Amino acid sequence: MIKLLDLTNPKHQKIVAEEIARAKRILKEAASDRFLQSAARNLAAQMQGKAASETTLMNRLNRMPLANRLAKSDLDKIVDLAMKEMGLVVAVDAGKLDYAKIVKWIESNQSVLSGYKYESGGVAKNVDEIIKWVRSGRASQSYLKGLIDDMDKLEGVAIDDAQFYKEAETPGLGNISARTNPRDMGYSLD
Repeated sequence: MIKLLDLTNPKHQKIVAEEIARAKRILKEAASDRFLQSAARNLAAQMQGKAASETTLMNRLNRMPLANRLAKSDLDKIVDLAMKEMGLVVAVDAGKLDYAKIVKWIESNQSVLSGYKYESGGVAKNVDEIIKWVRSGRASQSYLKGLIDDMDKLEGVAIDDAQFYKEAETPGLGNISARTNPRDMGYSLD
């Protein structure tokens, strides 16, 4: 059943205004992501056939006028997307927050986070929206750090943020932690 709103009613006007504002925020986020993906594809195309690393890509990106208009987190995201586009492997990924670990923690602590909203960039998200956003892999590292810091301030929540960081990955060897013994992997130290 379709319910019609009476736009002369101030309550209904408020509902319409909130829905329009929400739709604009969603469109802005989607447009921003498409822009970053497009910038990453352009950067990857410029570097085609050239030796490239994360540092090389960031240096190239910083020489573009675009770099002056974007936040550091957006520049990092462009470089990450360009590396994926180029098929480059990051030798060490330690120090970056792991999306899956954060989603798992949020899902297992939903009762504590009941009614929680996190606001970033003027957009407030509830727990379900946060999970969806983080799971999509589009959330920046700064967004994730801010989210963890904000959740840690909640009453009844104590977070050891070290549990959310990725362990070092070495290309060709799989996921290796600092505690891995090479002998357990079949390598000889003799």
